[in-house]
Amino acid sequence: MSEQVNILIVENEVLIAHMAESMLIELGYIVVGKARNIDEALNIIDNHKVDLALLDINLYNGTEGIELGQQLKDSFQIPFIYLTSYTNKGIIEKATLTNPSGYIIKPFNKVDLFSSIEICLANTKQFSQETITLIKKEDEAFIQIRTHKGFIKIEQKDILYVKADNVYVEIYTKNVMYTERMSLKQIMKILPENNFIKIHRSYIINRERITSWSSQQVYVNNIPVPLSKSYQKPFLELME
Repeated sequence: MSEQVNILIVENEVLIAHMAESMLIELGYIVVGKARNIDEALNIIDNHKVDLALLDINLYNGTEGIELGQQLKDSFQIPFIYLTSYTNKGIIEKATLTNPSGYIIKPFNKVDLFSSIEICLANTKQFSQETITLIKKEDEAFIQIRTHKGFIKIEQKDILYVKADNVYVEIYTKNVMYTERMSLKQIMKILPENNFIKIHRSYIINRERITSWSSQQVYVNNIPVPLSKSYQKPFLELME
């Protein structure tokens, strides 16, 4: 492996979670956290870069892992692999609808983990092509996006905020909203982090366009954008 891979483990059984973590570390992967339910998993995603998730289908509330898989697919575009002991046809068919990158049947070993993860990462890299690029011209920074009418350029200073919407991001300027098929994580890699900050699982904002704020909302060009609890402290410290 030439690149660091950050993995989230969502597993109901503590012993299996520890075993998976130990195997992943031995294989050279980074385990950014272990969760036992959706809320814990989303909190880890809020605070860490996650490249891949291993999901137990059977969490506290039955097949809650499938619900989480759907959220990872729709809202975060994070690839995931199910860990399961299920052989029930109905449950497997339901899980398949979320488009997982694979299944690992319990009990599993390091070879099972390594082969499934590497195939997943290879496929993800092959099919993920960013259509937004950053270019500079005469000391002015732009992003270039592809629309159905062709490529257009947007000055970074004109961007108010960006919102994640399922498998798309919505880029809001003062007068126009552009939609692009990519993840919030991808566009955050492109926009300069000193100007654009994340204040919610689904929002990043242009700090130069902030007009006011409270403990629950940030007003960008007088437009309210939600400030989630997990981002309150770093945001308020930044604005002191």
